Amino acid sequence: MDNKSVQLLSNIEVFETVKLRKKLHGGLLQSGRKNEGIAAVTEESKEVEWVLDNVEKALEPKASQQSIETVSQFVKEFQEKYPDVEQFELFQLVNLSPVISSVVYTIIESCDIRFTEDQVAGMIGLVKKYLISSP
Repeated sequence: MDNKSVQLLSNIEVFETVKLRKKLHGGLLQSGRKNEGIAAVTEESKEVEWVLDNVEKALEPKASQQSIETVSQFVKEFQEKYPDVEQFELFQLVNLSPVISSVVYTIIESCDIRFTEDQVAGMIGLVKKYLISSP
């Protein structure tokens, strides 16, 4: 990715941002109602709230199993063990958290040429260790 203004974000980063945005958006609506006596919420505010709610619902199942700390630990250990994995591939691994090798093979380009089956199994082990909560 050449554009330096573009940043890859993990699900947990987006999830945390959405939660904060919802909190700020809700606070603005509440303060506007109190200070200005506005009873009705604008159509735009309803749309923003709807988008934030749906993004939060979509990300919550995976993101609730992760934290910024566990994702950081995963990325650090993963990059130490598998330095040849591209950044976009690594973020796909974080966001999809695959636990079967066939999914890893679809995420990592030419995976069967670049990595052995044991290395792919090691990648899955790291996903399970850091990104998947045990019941």
